[in-house]
Amino acid sequence: MKKILTEYWAVITFVVAFILDEKYQILEHFITDEFYLNIAKGLGALILGYITNKNLKSNTKMENKIYTETEPTNEQKDAINEANAILNSVGLELIGTRPNDR
Repeated sequence: MKKILTEYWAVITFVVAFILDEKYQILEHFITDEFYLNIAKGLGALILGYITNKNLKSNTKMENKIYTETEPTNEQKDAINEANAILNSVGLELIGTRPNDR
């Protein structure tokens, strides 16, 4: 329990503060303008994101993943053929199964 509290203290504090503010309207007593109230709440969320970036292992970078095309298995070929048959019976076409669609 102590490990969870020390690791996720920022998230727990943010949730408790959010619940207390929602119930007792604490920020509204100090900030009356709704625009600045939303800015204060947004800054709190940004600070939480900055603090928990490494703890929650969140990342904003997209990794380039290279997917190699492999031949579909027999089960996949059967499923594609069955889907094509069903769609063809109602006048539709399964896109992505033709070599030019990939």
